[in-house]
Amino acid sequence: MINIVYRLKSPKFFEESIDEVELDGVIVRPTHLSICQADQRYYQGSRPANILDEKLPMALIHEAIGEVVFDSEGNFKSGDMVVMIPNTPFGEDVYSPNYSYSSKFRGSGFDGFTSDLVNLPEDRVVKIPDDFNLNVSAFIELISVAYQGISKFKQMAITPKDKLGVWGDGNLGFITALLLKELFPKSKVLVFGKHQENLNLFSFADEIYRIHD
Repeated sequence: MINIVYRLKSPKFFEESIDEVELDGVIVRPTHLSICQADQRYYQGSRPANILDEKLPMALIHEAIGEVVFDSEGNFKSGDMVVMIPNTPFGEDVYSPNYSYSSKFRGSGFDGFTSDLVNLPEDRVVKIPDDFNLNVSAFIELISVAYQGISKFKQMAITPKDKLGVWGDGNLGFITALLLKELFPKSKVLVFGKHQENLNLFSFADEIYRIHD
């Protein structure tokens, strides 16, 4: 199956290339993409020159959802909306894929999701419930990052959890604070940030602080 991949060739310059997608695994057409700061650094050329030389040309974006076009195993139906998992394990490793040196990450170690079609192993695809907001669902990968950190915190922290601090007033800080309010409803969530206009959006937090004050 013919596919068009949109790769960043050099800072601020994209090129189209025609590739072929094999009809094995799950074929997904990306529909909603979320731009990470890491993507912006590649696009703006703010990464070190040796890193850019090593990784470009490369398709960007690792936060995305899409529509199933084809599944060779028949476990997904055409039209199913799914989250595409960017972390891809290679080979056998005793570690979790998140911590394995053999894993590669889309939009960093190899092509991300800026293409007409993406071929994924079945275990790199998760079906989205029908009632989910698709615009919000594009952030599921980012939400999973916050949830992973909170899960490890719950397992390991032995200190009281009556007050929880979140440092950062960007997207990840917002999502982390929101999850903490849901997962620790009896705890106070305090948010520390630099930008008052961002902090004002944390209306659900118990307290907000500008760190320069």
